[in-house]
Amino acid sequence: MATITMTLAGDTIGTVEGTFSATDAGGERLLAWAVSAYGEDEEGNARTPQEAVQAAMTGVCNGIMANANRHAKEEAVRAAREAIADEAVTPS
Repeated sequence: MATITMTLAGDTIGTVEGTFSATDAGGERLLAWAVSAYGEDEEGNARTPQEAVQAAMTGVCNGIMANANRHAKEEAVRAAREAIADEAVTPS
């Protein structure tokens, strides 16, 4: 059994963890993909399997963060829109 764990930890959020399971074959497939896709750094130097997984997860986490950023911006726009009362004019 292979396990993938994501932990979010911080002073204001505490610790939140999600764990995902795959078969051994699935874990081997994920590792093979990470090494194939991220096995070299930007300068062509070989990465260790751990470094390849770290590079792959950086991309995954940045994708998740992009979604979180987009959501925060949409919420800020919604709140700003709701904070402004509609105005109207009447003839004098």
